[in-house]
Amino acid sequence: DLLSGVETGKYDVAINHMAMTAELEDRFDFSEPYHQKPALAIPFQKGNPAFKTSLNGALKRVKDDGRLKALAQKWLKVQ
Repeated sequence: DLLSGVETGKYDVAINHMAMTAELEDRFDFSEPYHQKPALAIPFQKGNPAFKTSLNGALKRVKDDGRLKALAQKWLKVQ
């Protein structure tokens, strides 16, 4: 299970169309959403603000250069 792997430190993040829910927000910190409806974000272990800053910076770069939009169109069928 991806999320238990993140909790135990086996994985740094879980990227698998994770919706931010109240239950998950109790267990994980999240990146900024990479998709708005539903709000999809990348969960990672709580308590690492430097990692969150780095992850959000990477997401901003792929948003700004169009790669995120292309991936969303391909995999999420977003127009």
